[in-house]
Amino acid sequence: YFEQNQIKWNEFQHNGVIRKLKSRKNWAALWKQKMQSAPELVNLNNSKFLNIDEHFYAKIKSLILLDCTLLSHPITIKFYEQNN
Repeated sequence: YFEQNQIKWNEFQHNGVIRKLKSRKNWAALWKQKMQSAPELVNLNNSKFLNIDEHFYAKIKSLILLDCTLLSHPITIKFYEQNN
């Protein structure tokens, strides 16, 4: 679905979850290594930010947006087109 609709899906490590592990056998050691490593700094100059039309935002702000990719979902786009 994502490839067909040209949606880039990124998964990031969150709350100790390590994606695509073949086994949980070494999870604790990997978690400890990650927690003891230096924080990774984010270069904001290389980031892409999404600007949302303020009228559209006012209409959807009560929704729980789990991810910005929701804004490119066909249902969200249809809602936007019907309400603007």
